[in-house]
Amino acid sequence: MSERNASPAGPAFTGPVLQTVALTKHFLHTKNVLSRIISGTKWIRAVDEIDIEVRRREVLALVGESGCGKTTLAKLILGLLFPTSGRVYVMGKTPVEHGSALAPLLQIVFQQGRASLNPRITIGTLLREAIRVNRIAAHDRVEDAVDEVMRMVDLSPDHKDRFAHELSGGQAQRVVIARALAMRPSILIADEPTSSLDVSIQARILNLLIRLQQELHLTMLYITHNLGSVRQISDRVAVMYLGKIVETANTEDLFTHPFHPYTEALFAAVPVPDPLAERKIIVLRGETPSPIDIPPGCPFHPRCPYRQPVCGTLFPEARELSPGRWVSCHFPLH
Repeated sequence: MSERNASPAGPAFTGPVLQTVALTKHFLHTKNVLSRIISGTKWIRAVDEIDIEVRRREVLALVGESGCGKTTLAKLILGLLFPTSGRVYVMGKTPVEHGSALAPLLQIVFQQGRASLNPRITIGTLLREAIRVNRIAAHDRVEDAVDEVMRMVDLSPDHKDRFAHELSGGQAQRVVIARALAMRPSILIADEPTSSLDVSIQARILNLLIRLQQELHLTMLYITHNLGSVRQISDRVAVMYLGKIVETANTEDLFTHPFHPYTEALFAAVPVPDPLAERKIIVLRGETPSPIDIPPGCPFHPRCPYRQPVCGTLFPEARELSPGRWVSCHFPLH
């Protein structure tokens, strides 16, 4: 399968292949008019002024607790949701400017593999339709393209005649990856691609994604709350908390020395295979605040062990402390 270097923005495009600028999505908490009259209109701030950049052929991992807004961000990038404000740029153009040309350029691997497959058609039919509708291959080459993409994800030709319910969890996820790769995308969003699988299958799917990213030179946004996989697959990491990006850095720098207290606590919870290794235990007190009622100042300050009075009143703007190392904290952990 050939590499897709050219883009709608032109072959000379050298900027970030995927970029969000002050991207924001707020959901109305309740549509019940009476409730809004009694308690006022409330908004869920799922994604709040997110700025990220993903460079060509790199893997950016987006990590954070469940409910922090990671999947909402992915849907905004794909154009499945319209932003409240801000912009998404894919190869320098918005999804609306790309129109139908966005699908062959940008694809997603969903979390629930089997649930994202049509149960009424066979796997072969599913892949053929994707290739035909988007004119990925000539009419007489469609079957060859199907066989090729199935080989890439380590599925045998026999799977073409199976339905989704006849597949194991790992096989279903391979089909979802195959369907995305059949479009020959330049950019792949992997949204929790291993979270619903057994541990042994998780490792195989992760290794498959690593191999495919290297062989096809894919740009990838890897969304996960499984920090154990981040170090294996990503070049850089963006840490998300309550709809905000609180820290961005190279993967090794972040694992070695996190600057944001939330990042420190998040990474301290990653299991270590060596039982004799010394670890810093960090216990965060309290619960994550509701995205309906985010506290003033730094959203992490109610749980932060290092908080100061200013943290509860003034929001910390992101600062670049070293090249490529951004943190949103009044008192970063140097």
